Amino acid sequence: MWFLYPYSLVYNPEKKWSAALRESRYIGLEHMGRLIIILSVGIGLTSIMGKALAYGAMFATSDVTLIILIPPIVQVFLLPILALLMSNYYSLWNEEYRLEMT
Repeated sequence: MWFLYPYSLVYNPEKKWSAALRESRYIGLEHMGRLIIILSVGIGLTSIMGKALAYGAMFATSDVTLIILIPPIVQVFLLPILALLMSNYYSLWNEEYRLEMT
């Protein structure tokens, strides 16, 4: 429910933390299924891509350190993409929330 709290706080910096928490709770409850799907797909894709690249590196090299470090490195580079996607969805859902409140 409160996963969107950081987005709510950054989107409206003049808003008090309690109002941002209430708004993120409302939007999170309203779009709980979509949030679960987006996060599951995003985390699943980063995990699959990291493991696939590590598996490919196993054939290219025998350096264990490289094979171990590839999945976290891939996840670090894909995390900002997931954050941008979530901020885009928060922006859309926040507009819906604002229209409902007026």
